[in-house]
Amino acid sequence: TIYMQMTGYGDWSETYKPANKHEYYLDADAPDGGDGLTPATAWNTIARVQSQMLSGDTIHVYAGNYGSMSLF
Repeated sequence: TIYMQMTGYGDWSETYKPANKHEYYLDADAPDGGDGLTPATAWNTIARVQSQMLSGDTIHVYAGNYGSMSLF
């Protein structure tokens, strides 16, 4: 199971996060090559998320155009 949090849409401070799992950031406007660990180094493609995330990880998704999928 992968838990997704839509950043900027209300208060998600109680998002479930299993112990010893990672939090990542996805921003369509981020430069290529980030490590995904902070908003400043966010990943910029859904393909990167799919290749890196493991079950239980959390992804903070910023609104934007992700190729064939747009989130607003």
